[in-house]
Amino acid sequence: MDPLTHLLTTRKIIGRGKNTQTAGLIADAPFYLCYPAWVASNGRLKESISSGDWPDPPRWLWLLHNIFHSIPIILLGGVLWRLMSGKWPRNILGAWLLHIFIDIPTHSREPWGPRVLWPFSNFAMDGWSWADTLAAFVAKRSRG
Repeated sequence: MDPLTHLLTTRKIIGRGKNTQTAGLIADAPFYLCYPAWVASNGRLKESISSGDWPDPPRWLWLLHNIFHSIPIILLGGVLWRLMSGKWPRNILGAWLLHIFIDIPTHSREPWGPRVLWPFSNFAMDGWSWADTLAAFVAKRSRG
């Protein structure tokens, strides 16, 4: 789902705190902060926007995406937080997990379907890809 929808859903269901809101968006940070810059640095941004055909990301970006969308990794982070601070980061965990649960039905299996059990499994649900629909719409509009 898009960042605005994640933000609004997190605000409504989990809370309005700055850390909570950040946690609701952080799962997509590797994608939004790195992928467009990587495509542009490879000279394919204009072509990708006009065609709607986006290149596969580099391996390191796949790895970051899997880490940031992994329930076991997020829960391990919560346990480590608890051990170090003595408190459960409830809102942060809740916002981050909500992000992942929203992504399950709103991403097709390939290429960005969340591997929610990674690194134990590479399984991903095959949901509806809002991003593919948006890319096709933008490509059609940019061609005139």
